[in-house]
Amino acid sequence: MIVDAEVGTNYKLCLKLKNCGGRGRMTESALGGACLTILLVEDEPLIALTITDILEELGHSVLECASAKQALELAQADRRIELLITDIGLPDMQGDALAREIRASRPNLPVLISTGRMAGSLPSLDELAGPVEHLTKPFLMDDLQSAIARLTAAAGPEIR
Repeated sequence: MIVDAEVGTNYKLCLKLKNCGGRGRMTESALGGACLTILLVEDEPLIALTITDILEELGHSVLECASAKQALELAQADRRIELLITDIGLPDMQGDALAREIRASRPNLPVLISTGRMAGSLPSLDELAGPVEHLTKPFLMDDLQSAIARLTAAAGPEIR
């Protein structure tokens, strides 16, 4: 949007914003995908900031944690989490173990594991029942958006 303004002139702008809705309800984001509350667990601050910015640009709400301990506390307290994105190598717990623990109370929660490791050096994700995907860092915004779309489609309309 470009607004050409002159000194002393008042303008009123009205912008329609999409509402992401509440618990387990998936509405459309500004870019046409599901608008979700995402728990992001990433111990590298710059990476966490970058992923958060991308997710928010895609229309999602992000709950950011730097450790598995923080994520577990938040997952127990907050029922609005509709997707877990976690680094595989957290300082206090592996990301796949974190996903298993959170899924004990949220069995259908989609999980996206992100890592800088090569795919062959990852633990098997087969043990994680339910929707799960893996992205190797660095990844493109389109790759993240596609992975989220596949996960939410596999999880169905109600994510809890």
